[in-house]
Amino acid sequence: MGRQTTQAGAAAKRRVAGSPVRHVGLPALLALALTFLVALAPRVAADGPAQALTDALRLEELAGLIRAEGLADAGTFVPPGPSGKTSDDTLARIEALFNPAMIRAEMQAALAAGMERDAQIRAMNFFDAPRGKSLVRMELDARAAISDPDVEAIARSDWAMRQDDSDQTIQLLKRFAEVNSLVERNTASTMTARYHFLCGLAVGAGGIPDEDAILSQVWSRQDMIRADTENWLMGYLMMAYAPADDADLKAYVAFSETPAGQAMNAALFDGFEAAYARISYGLGLIAGQATLGQEL
Repeated sequence: MGRQTTQAGAAAKRRVAGSPVRHVGLPALLALALTFLVALAPRVAADGPAQALTDALRLEELAGLIRAEGLADAGTFVPPGPSGKTSDDTLARIEALFNPAMIRAEMQAALAAGMERDAQIRAMNFFDAPRGKSLVRMELDARAAISDPDVEAIARSDWAMRQDDSDQTIQLLKRFAEVNSLVERNTASTMTARYHFLCGLAVGAGGIPDEDAILSQVWSRQDMIRADTENWLMGYLMMAYAPADDADLKAYVAFSETPAGQAMNAALFDGFEAAYARISYGLGLIAGQATLGQEL
């Protein structure tokens, strides 16, 4: 720690403008309201509540969306080869990083480790009910839509115009974000991912990560990352829950305030952070190696 990277590693760092991670994807948005424990679904006994909860949250579908986003963005962070194109080998390595089965497994492991069985069952049973299924569907549809830069720009603009409104829907969205610490957690996750990316970048370029310098660089962008995260997040929330009514949002907030809701929120962020730390380091490694190859 504290040792400088090689000149190639430093040059590789300068080529990268941002983090390879789109906003974490709002794992807290997957904790829905429940006022009592309903009957245990038959498949829970066979597969365990963490797996049943993973299925109810449609985390496999979400992992597929993360993969699509990552592959679409990868060219921004990995320079092309001598031919001007990314090599097939590099593409295969990038695709392996975004293996949806691995992402799903990381999230399920976090649910199993971070939630008591009773909390898993409470959440899973609600997500199997009509309200839960509807809200999860809204979240996934919005996640897919906002990957389009034009849609993202509209969502950000819509939030900018309405963020000071006093109507109940806007206040509920703000309360939901506050209860789940969505801005803070997503900001921290983005900064952590950037740290791992820059470490991988230095190693890939033939250097040794200067952790103090990397941390300083990451922290220097905290305010900018937080502002961007908040704007993206609230635009996403407003778009995702546009079809929902205020009763759904009130129930969502109420569950998020419970111990089970808080445990689920924390566990899902842990799962996403583990996945993105692995992916970000791997992307940095690939980018550093590609840059080093260009300079040799």
